[in-house]
Amino acid sequence: HVLDWQTLDMNRHGKYDRPTGPQFSQSFTPGKPFFYGKGLTFINCGSDLIYAGGWLTHFTQDADAWRWTQALANQYVRARDPKTGLGAYQYSQTRQDKVPTDDTHTASFFGDRCKRQFGPEFGERALEGRMLDPGRCTLIYGRATLAQLRLCQLLGAAATDLLESQRAGLVAFARHAYDGEQNLLLPQFTDGTRLSPADIRRPGYYKPEALEPKPAPPEFLLSAILAACLTGDSECWTLARTLARHQDLGDLGSGPEAIPQVNLNTTTTSPVTLLAVLELQRHHPHANLLALARRLGDNLLAQHWHHGYFLPSAKH
Repeated sequence: HVLDWQTLDMNRHGKYDRPTGPQFSQSFTPGKPFFYGKGLTFINCGSDLIYAGGWLTHFTQDADAWRWTQALANQYVRARDPKTGLGAYQYSQTRQDKVPTDDTHTASFFGDRCKRQFGPEFGERALEGRMLDPGRCTLIYGRATLAQLRLCQLLGAAATDLLESQRAGLVAFARHAYDGEQNLLLPQFTDGTRLSPADIRRPGYYKPEALEPKPAPPEFLLSAILAACLTGDSECWTLARTLARHQDLGDLGSGPEAIPQVNLNTTTTSPVTLLAVLELQRHHPHANLLALARRLGDNLLAQHWHHGYFLPSAKH
């Protein structure tokens, strides 16, 4: 996956027939974020490599493997906006190697898709790595953050810096990209410039519906609970408490040690929500949390256990 070890330019398209080279024994000097690269440094690929590197470190105690794992994780941190702390979906951008004949042609060799579509109005802030629509927001703060927090659980003190970066990222999300009153993810560039469907002036990769605010899915609750439990951060806990309320779970309380006033009549059926409640129970056991987890499990069985499988409905 890694195309250039000096910049950590990488891609989700791995090839197995290439020589591996020296790999972890190489030196690395971080460059400027959003350099022009040949790869596509999407975080949904990068977080998998970070997760794999963490487990490799756990199994082999290879200090160089962990050094490179942290270097890759830090590439996304360094690409965060310095004012808001938001981002980043990727830390590079693609050159325009070919000139498109149609704005709807959005292959990577036509250049950065966000720059093409929004650059005339928004200038340098218009890069894919600075776009924070609800989909990318979920990938960053729901899934990638969760993967890295799991490594922090696994590696303990060795992952102190990684834990702090993920805590800070979630706090930035809660402050700038989440409407806690309405449980909405707010489309914007990472510098805080809000976006709406009206900002799409020409065809391209981003469709109007991508810039509509969307409800925060259950992944955010699991990330927020794990971050709060691992760090004791009050803002992460407030985020978790707000998300839980919007998922019809009741009130988790003013802090992890509080007695949770749970809603045992909830109709929520998300398995991720169940995992979030069990995560909190693991760190701060309470009978109310076990009762809530049991209710969520019962809901899942009642609504989605059909023909011997978990399915969307009995008609599937």
